[in-house]
Amino acid sequence: MTGWWENTEFRAGIAAFGMVAVGVATFMAVMSAVADVPWALIVFLPLGLFLLLTAMLMGMVHPWRHARDIKAMLAGNAWVHWTYDEAGWQAANRYDDRTYRRWLRGTLVALGVSVFLLLIGILAGKGGVDVTIFGGIGVFVASVALVALVVGNPMRAASRAKQGEIYVSRHGIYRRPGGYTPLDLRSGVRYESMDLVDRPTPHIHIEISVRNRYTWRRKTLTDLGVPPGHQDEARALVAQLRNKVVTHR
Repeated sequence: MTGWWENTEFRAGIAAFGMVAVGVATFMAVMSAVADVPWALIVFLPLGLFLLLTAMLMGMVHPWRHARDIKAMLAGNAWVHWTYDEAGWQAANRYDDRTYRRWLRGTLVALGVSVFLLLIGILAGKGGVDVTIFGGIGVFVASVALVALVVGNPMRAASRAKQGEIYVSRHGIYRRPGGYTPLDLRSGVRYESMDLVDRPTPHIHIEISVRNRYTWRRKTLTDLGVPPGHQDEARALVAQLRNKVVTHR
């Protein structure tokens, strides 16, 4: 089960679904003050919802498969295994950490605005019911997103460590500390590019596109920092990724 938690998608989903279950339980507890809601329903309905969502998440993410991949990489079956000193580790995670902090600031701003609207609605009394509902929904959604981001993103643990390691296999990238990022993309997601970028510091830049209702939205999957002296190994890794990951989708 420890290996399951290393999967960033799995732990983000568990965190988000846990928040949803807590939100449902809180709402039902509040409703019980004005309506006759059995305590068993308050306890077991959110719990059942959480277990159902977790089962669906497991069916989508397959955390046991990624746990096996992590175990195999630690046993020496990785395509590359790079170790970093303090300066190298900070450089290796610079680009992904920048993206993480941008998302974190945006989520905190959304949460702050929602809390402000909620307070305005409450202070307005009956005339602010619509604002209160809108603000409450915003607080709930932003809180779920914030917890999922903080728990699921590998950069939170990686950026706090002084040193680290990166493993890459056919199926995923394992930051230690940080977590496992799958390379086996789900339906509706496709690879766009995998390139070795030399400046400002060497890193492997991987881009994907996510299909929405009308079009494909391009985004960065990860930027994998290359330690000094490993550029040739990084070029070989990019070739492997292109040949065995991208073309075998």
